[in-house]
Amino acid sequence: MAQQLWMLRHGEAVPHDSKPDAERELTPRGRLQAEAAGGALAALSAEFAACYTSPKVRARETAELACAYLNIEPVLEDSLADVHLIIVAMLLLMTALAAVPAAGALAFGIWLRRELERTAG
Repeated sequence: MAQQLWMLRHGEAVPHDSKPDAERELTPRGRLQAEAAGGALAALSAEFAACYTSPKVRARETAELACAYLNIEPVLEDSLADVHLIIVAMLLLMTALAAVPAAGALAFGIWLRRELERTAG
């Protein structure tokens, strides 16, 4: 089977004005959403090699709750906290996959690896 990239948005979080953005945690509803997402992914019987998450509290909580159903531990990736990087990555991926699916996925993987290395060092 071809490699796939799955993206999961965090569950519902407390309001923006309640605390600094990076510290916003999931609401009880958001926790249920994250658990439901993990259960749904597990029901697909797909194998996940890794799960990378932003260090933002709501993203980390979502990953932890969903990954409990997938038998993997989420890995914190600081560069994923930059929303602009995520938007650029998603646009690049959508454009590349629309043109030539296999080549687009490879190009995206190469770009993402380089970007993660650049922001890590």
